[in-house]
Amino acid sequence: MFGHFELPEMGHFESGLPHFSKSASLLDKAPRDYKSVFRDGRSPDKIPEWAPFYDLARMNDRLKRYFDETPKYRMELDGAAELFQLARSRERRFLLSTNECVVGVATHAIVFHGWCIKNDSHWIRSNTLSSAENFRDVIERLDHFLAALRAVSDVQTGYCQLLIRPDGWCDEGTAYLPQVEVIPMRAYPDHFEHYGWLHTPPVLDAESCSEAGKLCTALTTLSKNQLLVASRRLNLAMLRSSEQDSIMDVAIGLETLLVEDGAKGEINHKLAMRLAALCKMRPFEDYRPAEVFGLCKKLYGFRSAVAHGSQDMSKKRVI
Repeated sequence: MFGHFELPEMGHFESGLPHFSKSASLLDKAPRDYKSVFRDGRSPDKIPEWAPFYDLARMNDRLKRYFDETPKYRMELDGAAELFQLARSRERRFLLSTNECVVGVATHAIVFHGWCIKNDSHWIRSNTLSSAENFRDVIERLDHFLAALRAVSDVQTGYCQLLIRPDGWCDEGTAYLPQVEVIPMRAYPDHFEHYGWLHTPPVLDAESCSEAGKLCTALTTLSKNQLLVASRRLNLAMLRSSEQDSIMDVAIGLETLLVEDGAKGEINHKLAMRLAALCKMRPFEDYRPAEVFGLCKKLYGFRSAVAHGSQDMSKKRVI
């Protein structure tokens, strides 16, 4: 009987951030893979002892949903947080690749409870749990929170996985690890992949988290399209690899919030005036309203240079 193949282990970089590694496939210390004793490479309808039940299952609609292929079921106990971390490290997808070190250093998760899928066959469940398209509502709520967090702080953040944890059931398991379905996502800044895991991560204070929570609630409950568009543009701006693309997102987000639809006249001036007025009600760092007015003019000047392909774009980018 062999040990489990490439069972993950957890260590830490000097920055304090975690990382995953793989144990050797056949080391004596690896937990035994007991499934190998019961595994048969043949199709279930070719196994004499299984064939009668397989025929019965195919004639019963309820049984057919569960036994349309070789069943692999195991009841599991809730594991510790580290076991959940290790379980999510084992997933590999071919359509989208995320940096393994970035996956490993993820330290926080936003948890959504009470999400359900139809209990169909194992094949249908597997397809449902491997497509981000089936979790658009979850991803939208997640993006609202990250937009709120980015709006109240300068933290560089993002996510690389959507994790689905079955509640009280399991199709298959590996050793002591819980079953975790993983959909890889790539919604984090590019510089995370340039040895970002070697840097000590920022720490958010309680006030910033509280403010982010209030803003996220506003985004999800007010359902104002202007707020939703602006928050989406903020997220995109923080994830762009090109600052020219980022400045377009920033400008569109500000215009959506502060300039009425169909407005005439010089949008740049209106935007600068309204930002300066907002600065009187809620100061922006140490800047005076007049300085905010000037900064907005320069920001919009860079935006215009990018939009029109100006030759002196590099001069406009310094603010």
